[in-house]
Order: sequence, then C-alpha cells, then structure tokens
Amino acid sequence: MKVLTFDDQIAFSTSESYTVVSIGNLVCCLAEKGYTRLYFNGHEALLISKGLGQLEEFLPNAHFVRVHNNAIVNLGHIRKVLKGAEGSLLLSNGMNVSLADRRKKDLMGRLQVF
Repeated sequence: MKVLTFDDQIAFSTSESYTVVSIGNLVCCLAEKGYTRLYFNGHEALLISKGLGQLEEFLPNAHFVRVHNNAIVNLGHIRKVLKGAEGSLLLSNGMNVSLADRRKKDLMGRLQVF
C-alpha cells in the first residue's frame, strides 16, 4: 500500500457514496460504537463503517496521533493542549478532544515544545 502524505486525496466509503477529501483537511476521528466519525475543516462530519484501529493503521503516522481510546487527531490541527487533571486538546475547528494521561507523553514528544 502507498504511504499517504498530507496532500493526498482519499475516498471514504459511506452507505450512499464515496467522499473524496484531502488528508490535510481531516481534523480528527472519533470512535462511535464500531463506526468512526470523521471531522473536517468547516465542521463537516462523515460517519464511516470502519473502526478507529483500522483508521490508525491507514492514516500517515507523521501527521496523526492517537490521543485517547476513542480519538485520533491531526497534529496540524491542534491549537492548544489544555493542562489539568483531565487533559484535552482544542482543535482548529473548535472541538475539544480528551487527552488520555497515558498518551500525553507520546503527543508532547511529537510536538516541538519550547
């Protein structure tokens, strides 16, 4: 399988059609009972019948990181890492996504912290 880059177009299959998007426009992926909801720039969302684990293997590791059992985010769309007992991320589309304690170290290692 081809290694995907940030500029590549991918087609996600839904029950009605294939939706073609640029990987760079994918903000985050959230698990929903065996399905995954994809969130893009501009607050659009798409529900696909693939699990989060399958998506984690498919998406380019250089740009996406698993931050919670139910969430994968695009590193380029993280705007803030909120500190506190229950960490979370503020994304470019205004969404807040939970950050698991055990995944925080990996995320911070992938971000350039000054």
